[in-house]
Order: sequence, then structure tokens, then C-alpha cells
Amino acid sequence: MDINAFFPTLIGSSININHYSIQNELVSHCITLRSHIASGGAGWLSNKTYNTSDGKYDLLSDTKFEKLNAWVIEKIYEYCDKVSIDTSTFKSNGSWFNIYQHGDFQENHVHPTSTVSAIYILSCSEDGARIFFNSPINNMYYVKKNRETQQIADQIICKSIPGTLIIFPSYLLHAVEKHESSEIRISLSYNFKQT
Repeated sequence: MDINAFFPTLIGSSININHYSIQNELVSHCITLRSHIASGGAGWLSNKTYNTSDGKYDLLSDTKFEKLNAWVIEKIYEYCDKVSIDTSTFKSNGSWFNIYQHGDFQENHVHPTSTVSAIYILSCSEDGARIFFNSPINNMYYVKKNRETQQIADQIICKSIPGTLIIFPSYLLHAVEKHESSEIRISLSYNFKQT
């Protein structure tokens, strides 16, 4: 019997080899910004988790993030090229940062007005909150499996490793588990859309 892998969900990842040369400065910058920029996400269940979404602040307009943003954008375009997404009308439609303190989380969500989204882990301890991605296939009933493979997984869990960029289709349901570490976790978020 032939088994074909139709309708795959393609998630990209890349490691920034220059991450540790920029981490401390950008972490300090995010903490400074938090002191005078109001948090977004007022309608979220996780509205206690600080973030600059909802147009509160745009990472792409901040010169301190210029080199990192250039690398992130290069990787997003590389991902699009590899998965055959047309970028001829591509543009950013939001970028922000999130600061997780002990007990913070982000509930399951998608980015409905975007085509491609990305998460960059700026800082996180070894035991920090992980990212959960759920299969976009809506199973109407539970199917017991003999084994989990990449092709049939219902969920994947990514550790939050500093310097890691994860790129994914914006329709993909994802969440950040409760942050149990006493050290802060900072992630950067990017959305791009076809116009």
C-alpha cells in the first residue's frame, strides 16, 4: 500500500549563532520599555502576561533590534521560499515582545489576519515555559495510536531555547504553558501577510 503525506503542516526553525552577543542588551532594552509602554492583550485570559501586542509597540521600528530583525526577516523569507509561499506582496502586520514572569502563560490562539508568524526566544531558563503547537486537523473523536510520529502527532512541544526562531503558518493553534521558573522569559513575535 502507498501512504502519501498530504496536507502537512510545515514548521521552520533556525538558530541564531550570534544570539549571545546581543542577548543582554536586548533583554535590558525590553525591561526598560516595559516600564513605560502599557501592556496589550487586555481581552486575553492571560492578560497578566506583559506583551506589547495590539499596536502598543512595533519591534521592526526599533533601531536596537535592527540587526536581529534583519536576520529574522531573512529567515522568514527563506522559510517562505522553501514552502512555496509567494512573498511578492508580503509585508509585516505586527511585531512585539512578551515578558513572562513566574505564573504567566499564553492560551491557545492563532493569528487570524496573518499568513506566516514567527517566535524568537530572546531569554529563557532551562526550565522555562515551552511552546505547544496543536495539529490543525480537527479530530472529531479520539484515535488511539500505537506510536507517535512527526506525521501523525496531535501536538508538538518546543523547548524555549534562547536564540531559536520558530516559523509557522499563522493558522496553527499554539500556546505557551505556565512559566514556572523564577527567571523571566522573553520572546519576540512577528507576523507577515500577503496583501
